[in-house]
Parts: sequence; structure tokens; C-alpha cells
Amino acid sequence: MSFLRNILSVFSTRILVRILAFGTTVIVARLLGPAGQGMVALALFAPVFLTQLAGLDLEVSNTYHTARDRRREGELLGNTALFCTIISIPALSLFILFFNFISENFLQNMGLNIVGIALLIFPLSLLTTTIRGILLGKENFKLYNIMLIIINAVTLIFAVIYLIVLKKGIKECMIAYLFGNIAGLLMLFIAYILPKMKMRSGTIDLLKSSPKTKGIKSQPKKPLIIPTTTIIIPTLL
Repeated sequence: MSFLRNILSVFSTRILVRILAFGTTVIVARLLGPAGQGMVALALFAPVFLTQLAGLDLEVSNTYHTARDRRREGELLGNTALFCTIISIPALSLFILFFNFISENFLQNMGLNIVGIALLIFPLSLLTTTIRGILLGKENFKLYNIMLIIINAVTLIFAVIYLIVLKKGIKECMIAYLFGNIAGLLMLFIAYILPKMKMRSGTIDLLKSSPKTKGIKSQPKKPLIIPTTTIIIPTLL
């Protein structure tokens, strides 16, 4: 019964996300016209491409390892945050270094003032994408669904504000997409990452104050191991 409920919740969330995304697309097309919509799609190509390229199937790997051993959830979460931080810096640096070539050949000479906003989406998208693999592995479909809804709902809200109310243009449209990703990651941090950090800190303090642990030499920390990304399994995406 719970399996069927999870499938229905993910399926209904996908429908709602599609409706929200469609609403944003309609607003962009109506207010910015075909040329403006094309420019927005081209600008969003940068974070989507970098996320797919730099992700290295870590989302799939996180799902597999979390489902296999849920006790490794904290380790996988820490490794994921570290990986995304390390990989984002050189990826963004290389993109900016070759920006003129990329802009001339793929982005129709679009300026960095627009593409730069889109690039800010990349590290946020990479982190949320890889962490949602952990959520799927531990079958936390509720938080997984809420995250997707918030990202698309906030994007739609700011698209309405910027394009309909304030009559702004492409740059502000990209800011709406950026705010959507910020909102999704912020929700994920408050509802998932922060409680994990407090739980881990409380466990360490408890061990330090325990009489059984006094006088015992601390063991060397195990090195962080980035989960393998060579295992491919079906997902609910």
C-alpha cells in the first residue's frame, strides 16, 4: 500500500510540476515573444549542460548506496556537498575562460550579464540534483516532492512579478529561475541538511560526555570516499 502511495505521490507531483513549468513558459513566451523565449532557453542551456556534465551520475549512485545502507546517509550527504563544491569551481572557471568561444558558437553572442545569472544556477542545481538521489534512496518522497514543487512554484511567482507586474525583460526572467533554485535549496537545507548536522553534533557531544568514552584515545578519522558512479539503476525520475 505504501509503495502504491509513493508512486501516486511522485506521479501527482510530476503533473503539478509540469503545470507550473508550463505556466512559466507561457508567461515568458507571451511577454518576451519568440525571440525572448529563445534567449531564455539558450541562457538556461549553460546550467543544464554543466549539471549533466559535472554530475557524473552521482544522483544515481547516491540512490543506490543510500538504499543499500541507510546508515551511510550522513557520509553520503557530506561527500555530496564536498564533491559539488570542488567540481563547481573548476567547471565555472572553465566556462568563463572559454565564454567568448561558447557565446559566439552556441549562445548567439549573448552577454555575460545574462549568462552569468544562469551560471549561478549551476552549483545550486548540481547540489539539489545529487542530494535528491539520497532522498530517493531513503524513500523520503514527501521532501523530494516538496522540493520540486517549491523550485517551480517560486520560479513562476517571480516570473509573474518581473514580467507581468514590473514589465521587465530577459535578465529579470533569469533572476526568477535563480530565485526558484535558491528557494529549493534553502528548503532542503532547513528541512533536511540542518537537522542532520544538529543530530550529528548532538551525537558527538553525547559521546564526549559519556563516562565510558573518557580516557579513550580518539581514533583517526576515516577518509571521505566519494560514492562510485559506475552503477546504473532505474530511478523514479
